[in-house]
Amino acid sequence: MQISEVIAVESANTFQRPIYAGNAIQTVQSSDKVKVVTVRTASFAATGEGGSASVEAVKSAGDPGLSKYLSSAIAGSDRAEHRIAVYHEPAFPLGLHRGHALDALPDERDRLWTTLEAGGVGMVLNGHEHAYARIEIRRSTAIQQVVTGGAGGDLYGSPCPDYDVFLPEHHIVVLDADDRRLVLRALDLSGRVIDEIEIEAKSATEVAT
Repeated sequence: MQISEVIAVESANTFQRPIYAGNAIQTVQSSDKVKVVTVRTASFAATGEGGSASVEAVKSAGDPGLSKYLSSAIAGSDRAEHRIAVYHEPAFPLGLHRGHALDALPDERDRLWTTLEAGGVGMVLNGHEHAYARIEIRRSTAIQQVVTGGAGGDLYGSPCPDYDVFLPEHHIVVLDADDRRLVLRALDLSGRVIDEIEIEAKSATEVAT
């Protein structure tokens, strides 16, 4: 049994973790002899100096083949006018999670982004940051990184000026697409459009180059 996002350890078999975007705390018990657990390190106090546990540097495992899998998956959508990647942690976080998302693994992050660029992806949708935020990442090609993290948890109160757009509001995003363009609109809970961006469809030639 895997237990994710642990914020408290009650006993050797009992843990607490947030659910529903952090609006509720779930107590989980596991009788497994070996437990696979991930933790939110910010929920635990830092240890002091001079402990007896050994610390060993672990080398990166390199590319386990995920880039090849992603390239194959993107290539399988060669008739799609628009290509959108969706995953949780942004590759380029510029808010309070800076240094605690994919940017903490720059080699893997860059490998992922290069694959997305080569596959003609025009937009990436992420969560993790508690707000609506958008920035154009322009390396070999331009990709809009959109963070849609306003589902219901506590929002960021501090501004994040490094984003092109940063709005600490609960919201939804709506995508409309045809063979010429992709339009993303972010709406607040009253239905008001708080951000809108349009991306033109990429031709097969543009993707290949």
